[in-house]
Amino acid sequence: MTDMKINTLSKTSLSVALLLLNLSSAADTAQDSANEQALAVLLSDFAQTQRSLTQEPSNLKPSQEHIITSEDTLEKLAMSSYGNTPLNQEIVQKIILLKNPNAFFRGNGDFPLVGEKIIIPSLDDIRSYVFSYKSGKKFPHTPQEQWIRYP
Repeated sequence: MTDMKINTLSKTSLSVALLLLNLSSAADTAQDSANEQALAVLLSDFAQTQRSLTQEPSNLKPSQEHIITSEDTLEKLAMSSYGNTPLNQEIVQKIILLKNPNAFFRGNGDFPLVGEKIIIPSLDDIRSYVFSYKSGKKFPHTPQEQWIRYP
């Protein structure tokens, strides 16, 4: 009788394990599907951006040089170059800053230096930035041991 109970428990636990495995597999499949859908949207955004730039050229064209004026801000530069596209403006701003660090006081996008020459990033620059992520490399983390300490 105890052997029968143990056998029934083993079958039950095996059934539960198989059910959990199937649920986990279904969750992985759903995650993969969501990732593929997000990638398709991103690639579609790049294609739409390419079309937008050829149909309705912006004030600042990709790869164009521009001299910063007193009215320019990082936000205005990003909007003037890629404002009519589906690209994320924060990413465009970050790439403008990365490509032209000397055009902003201490590399701070809030303080453009009037008279400095900048280069508006190309669509290829943006594409390579978006697709170059390697785990832990894009946003480096400074270990606590390297933090500056004050007495």
